[in-house]
Amino acid sequence: MSLIGLCYENLGLPFDPSKITVKQLVNIEQSKIDLCETGYADIAFVDSDGIQQMTSVTLAEFQQNSEHLIREALRVVDETIRVAKMAHPDMTLDRICLAGGSSKMPAIKQSLARHLPDIRVDLADPDQAIAKGAARYANSLVVDCIIMSIFKKLYIVKN
Repeated sequence: MSLIGLCYENLGLPFDPSKITVKQLVNIEQSKIDLCETGYADIAFVDSDGIQQMTSVTLAEFQQNSEHLIREALRVVDETIRVAKMAHPDMTLDRICLAGGSSKMPAIKQSLARHLPDIRVDLADPDQAIAKGAARYANSLVVDCIIMSIFKKLYIVKN
């Protein structure tokens, strides 16, 4: 269940994901940050009748309701390692680098550390790691295009 779904459940209100507003999503994202930093968040939102509602969520509640997502993340990690070892049988894994906002959740790092006790788990600038990786990849494509252009020109000049 999502954090916003948990809020509706705590208030005993019916939850309709199609009626979530951008403002609610922004508020929920900030609440996730608050939860991970302080262990507690007061979450305010407007229900489907336009009435302001307030509920409180603890980090323990949030983690309990996120457990299925953590299990899925561990499954994806296992599958990624399996595929990588098939392609590179001599590969040794010494660390996992977490990226993205969800990796700030203490339960993610703790679960990985328990699941793969011999592998170091690092948290690498979670808010910007994905964007930096995409920028590096885009830069490599540009460099490849420039190199191909230079070789093409050299080939044309030579012949």
